[in-house]
Amino acid sequence: MATVDSASTVVEVTAEGQYQLSAGQAAIAEISGGAHGAVITLLGCSGASPSVSSVEGKIILKGGKTFTATEGSQLTLRAFDAGGDGLIWIEQSRYIAA
Repeated sequence: MATVDSASTVVEVTAEGQYQLSAGQAAIAEISGGAHGAVITLLGCSGASPSVSSVEGKIILKGGKTFTATEGSQLTLRAFDAGGDGLIWIEQSRYIAA
């Protein structure tokens, strides 16, 4: 499992798997790295919760609904080849902890 720094707005994908978001007010706006078909899961954290929003051409979330990474929450995304525009990460599922 990799950890995403609290101030980072980019998730650097080095391999498929889980990425633990760190507490802070960061708004994830990009996912870099990875390959077509790769699947990652972003894990929420305790404390101040970072967020992930839809970003045209980069991240597509169901219904355009922002994901707030609270403790126990998970967002799973799959990478799709967008041709010359690189990869688009599309939400596959989300779990919001109560």
